[in-house]
Amino acid sequence: MQYGARWRRHRRMLWQQFHPGKVDNYKPVQRDFTRKLLAGLLERPEKVKQLLQ
Repeated sequence: MQYGARWRRHRRMLWQQFHPGKVDNYKPVQRDFTRKLLAGLLERPEKVKQLLQ
């Protein structure tokens, strides 16, 4: 993507969701996913590929 108005719009949209103050909002989702992933790995380690998809 060339630098220009479109690039600036995309950058602004990404910044709105991923700036340092906003990233904390994602921690509960990341924590829940991590717990489910680890529980699944402990229960069925042979399904590691499927769990990571």
